[in-house]
Amino acid sequence: MHYNTGGFDLFTYMKNPEVFAVKQGAIELLTGPGLGIELNEELIRSEAQEAAKLDPWINPIFRGPDGAVREW
Repeated sequence: MHYNTGGFDLFTYMKNPEVFAVKQGAIELLTGPGLGIELNEELIRSEAQEAAKLDPWINPIFRGPDGAVREW
């Protein structure tokens, strides 16, 4: 979800992505309960079960020419 892979993005998991419709360069104030968004909990739970089957992602270590650890 975070890296928008597989055709998924944050809107994929929302029931009401229209709340983020840009009008005249801005979105309207979110007025619903909580953040004003509704999540598709069934899809989120389903995707979480699939993700639990995968090996965990491990942050790669990048090293510079001198062997020192670098930020990526």
